[in-house]
Amino acid sequence: MSATARPMTSEELAAAATGREAAATREAVITMLDAVRLMLSLGFSEQQVSQMSSKNPARLLRIDADCGSIEAAKRADLVALDDKSEVRLAIVSGQVAFQDLS
Repeated sequence: MSATARPMTSEELAAAATGREAAATREAVITMLDAVRLMLSLGFSEQQVSQMSSKNPARLLRIDADCGSIEAAKRADLVALDDKSEVRLAIVSGQVAFQDLS
């Protein structure tokens, strides 16, 4: 979302989700990256999307004591996206697993 764009209201988000984006959410399988891109396209902030894709799933799976947030002694698998939501860096178990600085 650009710095000049205003956040979408919850009503606008609901309306968008019932439109063309609803087809993507009805699919049997959606990757986490696709889910992140979808939520960003719907106007959610990067902070909200980060929580939706890490903390909330960890809590639902009851593994939030070990992962889901960046804290001491927690598992640290991280992914960094660029401004086009393309993966630029992946860190798995503290080791760089993928890096694209182009």
